[in-house]
Amino acid sequence: MTDHSYAREVIGKEIHEVRRWEFDGDLQRKVPVFDRNFAPPRLVRYAGWRPCLKCREPHFTPDISRIRLCQPCKTTYQPDRGFDKDGKRR
Repeated sequence: MTDHSYAREVIGKEIHEVRRWEFDGDLQRKVPVFDRNFAPPRLVRYAGWRPCLKCREPHFTPDISRIRLCQPCKTTYQPDRGFDKDGKRR
């Protein structure tokens, strides 16, 4: 056993990340991302283009089930917690 194969066995293989593709208008296309440390490889998540829940503009996300806001909306997002501007409950 060589050192290279031992390191690969101990550390494991990297998850093959999907590269971003140009938006072609298809919001239904989703590409699977697999973890190759298992035989057969396990499905980790799906990547693809999704509409932002706030502004409805399409954005590429590496995880379509978790990341639902585009970056500009994510930085300005303030969830409504049931309080007004003074911190008093409504």
